[in-house]
Amino acid sequence: MAAYLDGNFQFCGASIISDRWALTAAHCTGAQFPSNQRISVGSLRHDGAGNPGATYYWVEQAIDHPSFSGSNLDYDVALLYLSDPITFGPTVQPLPLAPTNAPTYAGVQTTCTGWGTTTEGGSVSPILREVTYPIISNAECSSYYNGVTARMVCAYEPGKDSCQGDSGGPFFVPSGSGYLDVGIVSWGQGCARVGAPGVYTRISSVRSWICQTSI
Repeated sequence: MAAYLDGNFQFCGASIISDRWALTAAHCTGAQFPSNQRISVGSLRHDGAGNPGATYYWVEQAIDHPSFSGSNLDYDVALLYLSDPITFGPTVQPLPLAPTNAPTYAGVQTTCTGWGTTTEGGSVSPILREVTYPIISNAECSSYYNGVTARMVCAYEPGKDSCQGDSGGPFFVPSGSGYLDVGIVSWGQGCARVGAPGVYTRISSVRSWICQTSI
């Protein structure tokens, strides 16, 4: 998990996928870049306050998926190239990506992390938080929303959701002794509303582009 910062302002999340690349949502990069961007890793606080474990890395380049649509947030994925390699350790590691042939994970309990608001229209969290709720099928998600595509995966349980400021962060399932990144926080209608699932970019559908671009 990484905090995506403009100066000292945390506006999105990201996930570490290698020592020079982080993964986020394309809708996070457009309005902010180019600017004074960096990521923060290794701390439960994105600003490192009270925790000396935070390390910062400048974002040298942000690359949106070429098919990203700002109107319906299809292909909502972007790569961040860092100016210096990340130093890995006990609290900083890359998050493995779901394979292209990954299952739909419908019914699987999946976790999202971030520093976003804890209620719709509320305040952001100074400490990293997480929520776990089940993935639903795209067919079920389409019963709530129009425009759900094969590049999206949804999760739904009333009262649980990601929220503003969590965009770009990871959405992952347990895998062996670790985790597997299956989604990127993308969009939804409000936060934790009844009848309004959270929608994430499906990693398996964009993995080929991620791998080809981040080599």
